[in-house]
Amino acid sequence: MADQADRSWLMRKLENAIQRGFLRAYHQVRVDPARFLMQLRSAHGLPIRARRRLSTGPELLDSVAEETIRSGMRLAALQGADSAWAGSSLSFPT
Repeated sequence: MADQADRSWLMRKLENAIQRGFLRAYHQVRVDPARFLMQLRSAHGLPIRARRRLSTGPELLDSVAEETIRSGMRLAALQGADSAWAGSSLSFPT
Protein backbone atom coordinates (compact mmCIF):
# COMPACT_ATOMS: atom_id res chain seq x y z
CA MET A 1 0.00 0.00 0.00
CA ALA A 2 2.85 2.39 0.80
CA ASP A 3 4.36 1.60 -2.59
CA GLN A 4 1.13 2.76 -4.27
CA ALA A 5 1.09 5.99 -2.22
CA ASP A 6 4.74 6.66 -3.10
CA ARG A 7 4.01 6.21 -6.80
CA SER A 8 1.01 8.50 -6.55
CA TRP A 9 3.13 11.15 -4.80
CA LEU A 10 5.85 10.72 -7.40
CA MET A 11 3.37 11.02 -10.28
CA ARG A 12 1.92 14.22 -8.82
CA LYS A 13 5.41 15.69 -8.46
CA LEU A 14 6.29 14.67 -12.02
CA GLU A 15 3.04 16.07 -13.45
CA ASN A 16 3.53 19.36 -11.57
CA ALA A 17 7.13 19.66 -12.80
CA ILE A 18 6.07 19.03 -16.41
CA GLN A 19 3.22 21.54 -16.12
CA ARG A 20 5.56 24.20 -14.68
CA GLY A 21 8.03 23.53 -17.49
CA PHE A 22 5.39 23.95 -20.18
CA LEU A 23 4.07 27.14 -18.59
CA ARG A 24 7.58 28.58 -18.38
CA ALA A 25 8.20 27.70 -22.03
CA TYR A 26 4.86 29.24 -23.06
CA HIS A 27 5.67 32.51 -21.31
CA GLN A 28 8.96 32.67 -23.22
CA VAL A 29 7.45 32.12 -26.68
CA ARG A 30 3.98 33.64 -26.44
CA VAL A 31 2.97 36.26 -28.98
CA ASP A 32 1.91 39.79 -28.06
CA PRO A 33 -1.01 40.43 -30.47
CA ALA A 34 -0.55 44.22 -30.65
CA ARG A 35 3.18 43.93 -31.35
CA PHE A 36 2.61 41.17 -33.90
CA LEU A 37 0.00 43.30 -35.71
CA MET A 38 2.45 46.22 -35.80
CA GLN A 39 5.18 43.97 -37.24
CA LEU A 40 2.82 42.58 -39.88
CA ARG A 41 1.73 46.06 -40.88
CA SER A 42 5.28 47.32 -41.27
CA ALA A 43 6.71 44.18 -42.91
CA HIS A 44 3.91 43.66 -45.44
CA GLY A 45 2.47 47.16 -45.79
CA LEU A 46 -0.96 46.05 -44.61
CA PRO A 47 -3.57 48.78 -44.11
CA ILE A 48 -4.82 47.28 -40.83
CA ARG A 49 -5.48 49.56 -37.86
CA ALA A 50 -7.05 47.04 -35.47
CA ARG A 51 -7.55 43.28 -35.41
CA ARG A 52 -11.32 43.62 -35.52
CA ARG A 53 -11.46 45.99 -38.50
CA LEU A 54 -9.84 44.42 -41.52
CA SER A 55 -10.05 46.38 -44.75
CA THR A 56 -7.94 43.90 -46.69
CA GLY A 57 -9.11 41.07 -48.90
CA PRO A 58 -8.64 37.47 -47.77
CA GLU A 59 -6.27 36.75 -50.67
CA LEU A 60 -3.63 39.13 -49.30
CA LEU A 61 -4.10 37.88 -45.74
CA ASP A 62 -3.86 34.25 -46.88
CA SER A 63 -0.51 34.85 -48.55
CA VAL A 64 0.81 36.70 -45.47
CA ALA A 65 -0.44 33.87 -43.23
CA GLU A 66 1.20 31.20 -45.39
CA GLU A 67 4.50 33.10 -45.39
CA THR A 68 4.35 33.59 -41.61
CA ILE A 69 3.57 29.92 -40.97
CA ARG A 70 6.30 28.78 -43.37
CA SER A 71 8.93 30.96 -41.70
CA GLY A 72 7.79 29.75 -38.27
CA MET A 73 8.15 26.15 -39.39
CA ARG A 74 11.66 26.85 -40.69
CA LEU A 75 12.63 28.48 -37.41
CA ALA A 76 11.19 25.57 -35.40
CA ALA A 77 13.10 23.06 -37.56
CA LEU A 78 16.34 24.96 -37.05
CA GLN A 79 15.79 25.16 -33.30
CA GLY A 80 14.97 21.45 -33.18
CA ALA A 81 18.07 20.56 -35.16
CA ASP A 82 20.17 22.79 -32.92
CA SER A 83 18.72 21.17 -29.79
CA ALA A 84 19.30 17.68 -31.19
CA TRP A 85 22.88 18.53 -32.11
CA ALA A 86 23.56 20.06 -28.70
CA GLY A 87 21.93 17.13 -26.94
CA SER A 88 23.89 14.55 -28.89
CA SER A 89 27.16 16.36 -28.32
CA LEU A 90 26.55 16.54 -24.59
CA SER A 91 25.50 12.93 -24.16
CA PHE A 92 28.67 11.48 -25.71
CA PRO A 93 31.68 12.92 -23.89
CA THR A 94 34.97 12.67 -25.74
